[in-house]
Amino acid sequence: MYRNSTTSTTTQQSTQQTTTNDNVNIVYAIATSNLTLFKKYINKTNVNKVIDNETNNTSLHLAIQLKKNEIIRYLLELGASTNVKNINNKDQLELSIEYQNRLLFDNIIDFHKSNNLDIQKEVKALKDKLILTEKEAKYLQELINKMTVDKEKLNLENNKLKTEIDFYVSANNDLTRKVNSIDADKKEIDDLFLILSNENISLKRKCSELEEQCNKSNITINNLLEANRKRPKV
Repeated sequence: MYRNSTTSTTTQQSTQQTTTNDNVNIVYAIATSNLTLFKKYINKTNVNKVIDNETNNTSLHLAIQLKKNEIIRYLLELGASTNVKNINNKDQLELSIEYQNRLLFDNIIDFHKSNNLDIQKEVKALKDKLILTEKEAKYLQELINKMTVDKEKLNLENNKLKTEIDFYVSANNDLTRKVNSIDADKKEIDDLFLILSNENISLKRKCSELEEQCNKSNITINNLLEANRKRPKV
């Protein structure tokens, strides 16, 4: 536990020492107008960082005090704030006036004017884009409305087709039942026809037998009549 606490304290001290060294290098870069060195430590992410805890000055505060126009311009291009108060409750614009440096003040004002123009151009571009977007949105809304109407028409047609399909399905079921009924009747008729056919065959056979018996009887009768005729009369 003691070892971890010691390690944490050492890390914090190392970080503080690195920050202090960076601030010293930043102050040196501003004082010597060394923009290349300055850029190594200041960028958009830390442009408003305090570089002197005693005065609460940012890089822009110090650059104004030392009248380093090139550094000032770079900081403004990065988007440095001009309303950060230092220990004396002075922001960057107030310092420009206090140090009676019209060039620095104008530099800041010109930058903000230029920045405002860029913003105005961007706003105009956004408004123009918004107009186009609204036109596209209107067109898409009209298209959606048309598609909605088309969808309703298709739904009506679909429902109509469903009704017709239901009707034809019902009719087909009726026809199927009738066909099944006819098939059943046909089977009964076929069965009856088979029975009648068999009976007809049987009747024909009996008829033939009776005709044969009748023929035999006729022959017998004729023979008897013939014999009777030939018999001598008394």
